[in-house]
Amino acid sequence: MPNLDSKIVLVTGGARGMGACHARNFVDAGARVVIADVLDDEGRSTASELGENALFVHLDVSSEQSWTDAIEAARSHFGSVTSLVNNAGIELAAPLHETPVEQWDKVIDVNLKGVFLGIKAVIPDMLSAKSGSIVNIGSGAGLIGYENMSAYTSTKAGINGLTKTAAIEYGKHGIRVNALHPGIVQTPMLKDTMDSNADLKQILNDSVKFQAIGRMGETNEISEVISFLLSDRASFVTGVSLPVDGGLILGRATPLA
Repeated sequence: MPNLDSKIVLVTGGARGMGACHARNFVDAGARVVIADVLDDEGRSTASELGENALFVHLDVSSEQSWTDAIEAARSHFGSVTSLVNNAGIELAAPLHETPVEQWDKVIDVNLKGVFLGIKAVIPDMLSAKSGSIVNIGSGAGLIGYENMSAYTSTKAGINGLTKTAAIEYGKHGIRVNALHPGIVQTPMLKDTMDSNADLKQILNDSVKFQAIGRMGETNEISEVISFLLSDRASFVTGVSLPVDGGLILGRATPLA
């Protein structure tokens, strides 16, 4: 396991699911972790479970003021944030022509604007420290496109450009910025989406069946790679768009009989 001693990691969407798994992994690796989410009760519960090395802060990632408040709370409790994982995200499953504009805007606000605001919020302290690491969570769907998910895939594709630009701007200051693109991973959000949309459920099941590693991913398999990117062992890695997807974006494989 990578060593995250001395790291102060803020993870958005950290109250439950994949984000909570990331937070547990980071604490186990020696980090102090700020769990940031709009789910107050679940966030406090996760922080309490993780003990003195975890703090919950309320954060609406689409609000610049909420980011300012969260960073100040983290700074007061642990010190300046050294590492950021922009994990918070929402999905919307609908054909493009049936996607309401207000729902499109909401997905953009959380999934893309939220990443922009997160980077903007942590950069001043990282510039002062001349070091830092940011991992933005995209999606394999943002690398290849996905039927009936135009808003979601657009935001995840946008994370690529934002990540690469930030990596170029801040690499000279000792700050690394990378994007990690999970494939189909078993999370509560995915289960809710599949339960509410039979067509999408079939598409995702077919995708898993025909990918190189023919199963859904586990959250810890994503967390381990993020921990590496945050650690000093990845000190020469920046601006990458790293799929951790079981081969989802490679194309169709022949499933075992």
